[in-house]
Amino acid sequence: EELARVIEPLKSIRKEFPNLIISVDTVREQVARQALKIGADIINDVSGGFGNNEMLDIVSEFKCPYILTHNIEGGINKNVMDDSKNTIKELIRFFSMKISELNSKGIYDIIIDPGFGFSKSQKQNFEIIKDFDLLHILNTPILVGISRKSMIYKSLEIESNAALNGTTAMHAFILSKNASLFRVHDVQEMSEVKKLWELSFC
Repeated sequence: EELARVIEPLKSIRKEFPNLIISVDTVREQVARQALKIGADIINDVSGGFGNNEMLDIVSEFKCPYILTHNIEGGINKNVMDDSKNTIKELIRFFSMKISELNSKGIYDIIIDPGFGFSKSQKQNFEIIKDFDLLHILNTPILVGISRKSMIYKSLEIESNAALNGTTAMHAFILSKNASLFRVHDVQEMSEVKKLWELSFC
């Protein structure tokens, strides 16, 4: 089903926009391989590398950038991080170990994603925001995917389709902490945030 949804649109997008950088979200090695053959540039694996053993071999083979999302072993969102531990320290420990594993396979073009909403409580999500600066110790680009997530609309007690204002505010907060990339639903609004931020502080 995932191949059926991804491959034909990917072919059309690549044909129409030959120079566009395309990232494909998947935890399945066969989808990653087919997408990279057609012309995808980046693999975004939200499983945290726990999804299967072949994914990293494929990334190494194609020498493509790899987005490493923080998650915990045992299935996506089936478990929640231990609340008794320091959230940001656990993320740094996870990324340090996984980056070392990736490097051992010849994978060096790595982007990390804190994984907002993946196997985390609301409290833990906001702890990541608070201590976001500490992730820069890993010396990798940081991708943020927080757009319209439940940590925003549930905290504000609104519906997800009303979460644009909250999303914009969160993007501004994290932009101030030097995130590198943003995965968004509302491209124009994010562009406006970025432009105003740069005019004000850069």
